[in-house]
Parts: sequence; C-alpha cells; structure tokens
Amino acid sequence: MASLTTRITLWVLLLSAGFTAGVMSLSRALPHGDEIVYVSYRGKRPVIYRMDIHHRLEFALTADDVGSFAPAWSPNGNWIVYYTDGEFSHDLYLMDPMGNHVRRLTDNSSTNHSPTWSPDGQHIAFASDFGK
Repeated sequence: MASLTTRITLWVLLLSAGFTAGVMSLSRALPHGDEIVYVSYRGKRPVIYRMDIHHRLEFALTADDVGSFAPAWSPNGNWIVYYTDGEFSHDLYLMDPMGNHVRRLTDNSSTNHSPTWSPDGQHIAFASDFGK
C-alpha cells in the first residue's frame, strides 16, 4: 500500500518587499506549487489575484465591481472556485486559471460562501444559509 504524504506550504506576502498592501486571505497553492491565488483590496472591492511565486508576477483574475473571496484551486489546477458578495446575494463562481470562462454555480438569495474542492475534484462543498 502506498503511503500518503502531505506537504503544507505557507506563503507570506511581505509588504516591505513591495508586495500587495491589504492582503485579506490566501488560498492553497496550485497543485504543482508554482502559483498561488489570493484576495487583496486595491480599489473599491476585494479582487482575486494570481501570482507566479518564482518570478513574483501577479495579475488580477476578477474585477472590483463586486467583491470576490475565498479562491480555491481544483486538485488538477484547471479551475478556481470562489464566491462574490453581490448586492442581494453571495454566489459561487467557477473560472479557469486565467480568469476566463466564468460560470455561476449558485443563483439564489442565500449567502453561499467558503467553497472547497473534494480531493478528487468532482465536487465542491460550501457553506450556505439556503432555506433559512
């Protein structure tokens, strides 16, 4: 039987090193560990950014017209799930790693948040006050 090894890496963005001010949260790294996604305030609302940690290159994946939170890579690195705080609801969205092919996953008046992937990448679990 093969042994299961877990590697945990913590990334800290140092403000004194010229990185982003106002970092709110970090997500786990891309499965091969070369990139991270995180949330930062730089304008009106929180935006999801992606960073190549070796070259310190970053770019915005979402706009600041609504707040975007809690990005999580799929286990295969092909998708990022996150949630937004729209005017009347908090909904889950899916996008590719370039911020394209955005797909809304929930569409109700509930507060849906804290998405996470199943280990096999086939399911997304999240918290919700649906039916409250």
